[in-house]
Amino acid sequence: MDIFENIKFASFGRWINNIDIEILEHGYLTADSTWKHYNINSAFNRLYFISEGHGYIINKGKRTDLLPGNVYLIPLHTTCSYICDERMVKFYIHFRTEVLKSFDIFQETTSCLMRPYGISKTIHLVDTAAKDDMSSIFQCKSILYSVLSDFILEIEDISAHKLELSGKYFKLNQFIARNRSAQLTIDAIAAHLKTKKSSLSRQFRKDAGITLKRYIDLNLLQAVKETLLITDKNIRQISIQYNFSDEFYFSRFFKKHTGLSPKEFQKNNRFR
Repeated sequence: MDIFENIKFASFGRWINNIDIEILEHGYLTADSTWKHYNINSAFNRLYFISEGHGYIINKGKRTDLLPGNVYLIPLHTTCSYICDERMVKFYIHFRTEVLKSFDIFQETTSCLMRPYGISKTIHLVDTAAKDDMSSIFQCKSILYSVLSDFILEIEDISAHKLELSGKYFKLNQFIARNRSAQLTIDAIAAHLKTKKSSLSRQFRKDAGITLKRYIDLNLLQAVKETLLITDKNIRQISIQYNFSDEFYFSRFFKKHTGLSPKEFQKNNRFR
């Protein structure tokens, strides 16, 4: 009788289905000297594959040149100025990477990252992305995962405590992600989790260091920021989408957390 060895990998089994990469927008952009955007605080991660020309990014006083044959990662919440003096061609991908519906892998990275990639590989990626067959889509996705895995090697490893919290509150984060709304309450979350509101609020604050109400608001704020920057919806449409009672309440909520009105934030931070 043959004896077969069957080895299972605990970490692989735990995480492989709990890491989500969502592409928010993409494009193949030819920029000229009008491509100048200052002090942008990005609401999502930006990936730039440069194929022609030259531009640069300034982050914390440090200049990073955008050169053909390289790929650049600008993490979310990183404040940068983006400048092109003459001409630059780039394939860009704006995205988020969520672990257990809880946090973005790059959210604590505060500097721009760069890796060599190759002009021919960049052109191949663009040509593949332009096709509409399923095989090409899979190829693009595998390329994206490969590029991001290289960048992940350059950042600090995710703490065990953070992963533990994400696992503990996975169902809570999943429910919030599915119900991002100004009407979402702690009562509704507690009912969904079949627990007491007071116990949930107290334990969450002890574990996470912030109140559950603030955590809900920050999740809603992130969703609203993305919608302001990647869609053509007006303020009224966005306030309806996220169940604010009216545009005034939406604007007041947004300004309370950012110091800017929704229109000011959109005007200051929206570009490709």
